[in-house]
Amino acid sequence: MSNVSPPRTTRRLTERNPRRRPQLEKLTTSHLARRLGIQSGILLNRLVRRGFLTLKDGRKYLTPDGRRAGGEEITRRAKGRFVVWPQDLLLKILE
Repeated sequence: MSNVSPPRTTRRLTERNPRRRPQLEKLTTSHLARRLGIQSGILLNRLVRRGFLTLKDGRKYLTPDGRRAGGEEITRRAKGRFVVWPQDLLLKILE
């Protein structure tokens, strides 16, 4: 008889915490800009021109068109309020 422990298996985060919903990959505006190879400010201007965002008092607000495009406002205690976008928004921006 040996004291060999069973092999450790890796489980997905959702398996360890079933209450946590699996998330689709969404990117912040700055991450989306990095994927496009442009500066965040340029992407921000494009999102405003497309009607996905509006700027008021120096803050970004998601518009109804932005929500339909898949944008979502997120609030985190440590990071504050920000907007995330689906990865396929890249195609819509490049059109």
